[in-house]
Amino acid sequence: MGINVDASTRTSNNKENLISKLLGMRPDIPAYNEDGTINTIDYYTENPLITHQNRYESYGKNLSASLFLEWEIIKNLRLRSTGTVTYAHTKSDRFDKRGYDGDTNERTLSEGESCVSVLENTLSYLKNFDDHEIVVLGGFSVEKTRYEGLAATGKDFPDEEILIDLGSAANRYSMSSSDVGNSLVSAFTRLNYKYKNRYLFTATFRADGSSKFGPDKRWGYFPSGAIAWIVTEEDFMKSISDILPYLKVRFSMGKSGSPNLGNYDWRTLMGSTTYNGKPGMIPDGIGNSALQWESQTQVDLGMDFGLWKER
Repeated sequence: MGINVDASTRTSNNKENLISKLLGMRPDIPAYNEDGTINTIDYYTENPLITHQNRYESYGKNLSASLFLEWEIIKNLRLRSTGTVTYAHTKSDRFDKRGYDGDTNERTLSEGESCVSVLENTLSYLKNFDDHEIVVLGGFSVEKTRYEGLAATGKDFPDEEILIDLGSAANRYSMSSSDVGNSLVSAFTRLNYKYKNRYLFTATFRADGSSKFGPDKRWGYFPSGAIAWIVTEEDFMKSISDILPYLKVRFSMGKSGSPNLGNYDWRTLMGSTTYNGKPGMIPDGIGNSALQWESQTQVDLGMDFGLWKER
């Protein structure tokens, strides 16, 4: 068994292109007014002092942990189970003071939390006999992704130091929350065969089912195969082994897929609105139940080599 844990935190304070603000201000314009307040200059030019005092902070916490258990049931037959959790928590706090674009101030707070959990189980078998080597692997995995987020904005605060909580804003708007997720189930198998350490063959097949697609289009099937020949293992290549110690030619062909779309694009969704001061619902995106896996067939032909004793 084994455990691997990785955790980190991050804090940043982005002064939002302060250098460009400095370069954009004429040097003959005073930074402060006669009463000691910061000179807001005009509608199109932001005083770099305001940029410097604005807040644009973000915080992040990340945790990745995995645990695996492996059991050799009989000789060369291994069962391995792996569980992985990746967690991230982010916060953002932005406050813009009254400046060049009008006599207003504004604060936006946002927070997000995401978690990806994966459980994978594989069974593998290795067999060597005479000049043959065979490795067979089969398994399945389950993956679940979840995200929750909150965001809100307030405008026109009575001051810019103490009463800057969102409840103190004269205008509160742009409030949003989200709770989304998706799941992926996969089954896969692989066969590796090697003869005399020079002829290699690999065949794989996997089936993936994603909740991002409608019930009739949920599954995708992706086969692939590869062959290779290590030429330098042949007797007729031994005489030039100092010049060409390694040469392998290979060919592979396979189908790959991607569930590259939104969590609920296949469904027709409803959204909220107001009418005459009353709450209501409106269509918010027309679903398409025909959405399916993006797939492509790829062909690869290559040659690997080393020269002069692999130097």
